[in-house]
Amino acid sequence: MGMSWTDAQRRVIELRDKNILVSAAAGSGKTAVLVERIIQKILDKTNPTDIDRFLIVTFTNAAAGEMRERISDAIERELDNNPSDENLIRQSVLVHKASICTIDSFCLGIVKNEFNKIDIDPGFRLANNEEKKMIETDVLDEVLRDSYENADEDFLYMVECLTPGRSDDKLKQYIMDLYDSAMSQPWPKKWINGEAQAFYNVKSLDDMLKSPWVYMYKKLIKSSISETLALEEKCVRLAENPGLEFLRKQAEEEYIGIKDIYDTEDIESLRKKVFGFKYAILTRHKKSDGDLDEDIHNLYKATRDKAKKILNDLQKKVNTTDFTGNFRMIKENARIIHALCDVTIKFMDALTEEKKRRGVFDFSDIEHYTLDIFVDEKTGALTETAMEYAKNYDEIMIDEYQDSNMLQEYILNAVSGATEGMKHMFMVGDVKQSIYRFRQARPELFVEKYDSFSENEGDNIKIELDKNFRSRKTVVDFANGVFEIIMKRDIGNI
Repeated sequence: MGMSWTDAQRRVIELRDKNILVSAAAGSGKTAVLVERIIQKILDKTNPTDIDRFLIVTFTNAAAGEMRERISDAIERELDNNPSDENLIRQSVLVHKASICTIDSFCLGIVKNEFNKIDIDPGFRLANNEEKKMIETDVLDEVLRDSYENADEDFLYMVECLTPGRSDDKLKQYIMDLYDSAMSQPWPKKWINGEAQAFYNVKSLDDMLKSPWVYMYKKLIKSSISETLALEEKCVRLAENPGLEFLRKQAEEEYIGIKDIYDTEDIESLRKKVFGFKYAILTRHKKSDGDLDEDIHNLYKATRDKAKKILNDLQKKVNTTDFTGNFRMIKENARIIHALCDVTIKFMDALTEEKKRRGVFDFSDIEHYTLDIFVDEKTGALTETAMEYAKNYDEIMIDEYQDSNMLQEYILNAVSGATEGMKHMFMVGDVKQSIYRFRQARPELFVEKYDSFSENEGDNIKIELDKNFRSRKTVVDFANGVFEIIMKRDIGNI
């Protein structure tokens, strides 16, 4: 008896010749649907696809192994029903060498095959975490020792500002943090010299007010005001109940005042309105107002008190914000940031040379070498090698897409031939399950595609799998009750 698919699941399985983003909730049958899509493409009577013409990228080796096993089992089941089918026999053999792997394994294979294009010793090996840390520590100590000896004024000023006491451990941590962030970017040095320092290169107060930092600051303010506004809206509804009419005017005025703050876009005006808003004393009930519903009245007061607390906490924060003073501080700190970036780049260059000398790399290095093989950094154009690999695949399938970083995005886009108009990217994930930002994951990549992809039109399609088949209804209802409140775009970008 065949599987009964929902309409959304069937659409994921059957849609062709599009770039597809699948937003798959927990327990929505994501893996089963993905396997079925592959099987149906293999069995297609008019345009069958061999299993080794898929590139299926998963997040862990365990997930890759499970995916290969599921696909292999599905092929074997089909073979049981059609034991003489030559296509299925061939797939049962090809599945063992199919590209079902982590992004790290995929990149390692590329570098081993194309080492001559990046000028590294083909006999290289991968360092374990302990060896990696040891090499980084040795190189960083050497770079800092050299920097101290050269007595560069900007470097010494940075050291004075960033290192308490006689230890420079804090400085080392700053350098390593910046290095780790840079290595998740396609071209680390370009990122350090550009985006990482952009905020500190503002020329005027007006430039600063247009910066991403101020945008995020405004977004955080709006998030708190949004919560306050929702509570005030609830107060207005409560005041419509019999026995609370005496509160209606005050509730409506407070709602209008908070709504005016929320609708304000100019950051300085927004800050002033937040700080300037004052809650009046709560209107008291009089005998002439009629009977009082104590329960609803208490709920009204509790809701209003919660709104007041959120606003009062926000007022304490915005009161300490002085944009003119912040601009002056940014200009003063620019010298420190530029020196930190300079020494980080020196460390990066020295570390690259030392790893090449030893013939030892980590997976981050391998990913960057893969990008060098696929993309010309100066022009951004795909290399012939990238196009050759792109022609090997009929579909690029990326599982747990919400945990990809920018470097991996560039690599997979390159091998997909997307810049050449090919439409065979299949991305599946759930931004709500993104937990690897500390590893430089960029869930924003998922969100950007979710916002830009259409449900029905064009070459880029998004499909939502929002039915949970794993949990009891009571569990799902409880979770949805919580998530409905906290999972909002202006709060958590979800």
